[in-house]
Amino acid sequence: MPAQQWLLENVLGLEPAKEDERPVKRTQDDMWALNLAAAQQFHTHEGHLSVPRKHAEQLEMERSGRRSGRD
Repeated sequence: MPAQQWLLENVLGLEPAKEDERPVKRTQDDMWALNLAAAQQFHTHEGHLSVPRKHAEQLEMERSGRRSGRD
């Protein structure tokens, strides 16, 4: 058992995350689709695609419940 895992379990009393609690890994295709949706949303709101370097587009939820871009 790695030292960090032992410390987390025995000193802090934390248990490892169960399989269903772990984050879902996104594929490159998923990330590309999210980025495209974010660019489309930005263009709709701003009318251009000169996005500032530090801008983070907050995606709006569509009525169908699908995400419309990236965070």
